[in-house]
Amino acid sequence: MKQAWEAPQLKDALRLAHKALELSPDCVDAHILLAQHAKSLKEARERFEQGVAAGERVLGRNFKKYKGSFWGILETRPYMHARFGLADVLLRLGEREAAASHMAEMLELNPEDNQGVRDRYIPLLLELNDHSRLEQMLTQYSHDWSPSVQYSAVLFEFRLRGASSTAGELLRRAMESNPHVPAFLLRRKPMPKKMPPFYSPGDQFEAMDYVLNGARGWVETKGALDWLRKATAK
Repeated sequence: MKQAWEAPQLKDALRLAHKALELSPDCVDAHILLAQHAKSLKEARERFEQGVAAGERVLGRNFKKYKGSFWGILETRPYMHARFGLADVLLRLGEREAAASHMAEMLELNPEDNQGVRDRYIPLLLELNDHSRLEQMLTQYSHDWSPSVQYSAVLFEFRLRGASSTAGELLRRAMESNPHVPAFLLRRKPMPKKMPPFYSPGDQFEAMDYVLNGARGWVETKGALDWLRKATAK
């Protein structure tokens, strides 16, 4: 797999990944590479599922032992990569409940969430109207100033109590964490055709990343965008 990652041509990387699986069918990284370059979402799903199953076999009895400390233990990382990849593919296939289930379990395995699973999971809970689990997540990650937490808290409050003073205060706090989100949610600024590979806290690209994952919840909440438009008009 080291050779596959360093291969200058994709065809060579894929060939080496297949070779790795011949040597060890439980090579999780090989399944991940093949999933990332699959020709269809169906094939990608199958590959990621194989990677997740392989990771569980590799970790064996240690799986339950490591719960709560995943990612901090290096040998768990291929498994976590594969599972996050699977959740992403399930989302793209429209299987939101299944994707949410995987994300919930990943956060139980690694509450520190080094992979940023909550950035996808919390907005997804709003889409699914899973308010009980959402409230738990917002409490658990209340220290997080990312848009996925802060703006989800705003939308959740609006759903519960409408244009309350609390919603306004939460919006003020969210805009302190990233002031660019409303402009993209309200289409005052256009979204780029291609996202950069990295962003920094508080910048426009972080805002765009949130909108890609969280806009649906705002759109589906009656009156939310109108309230946001008025609240940010000044």
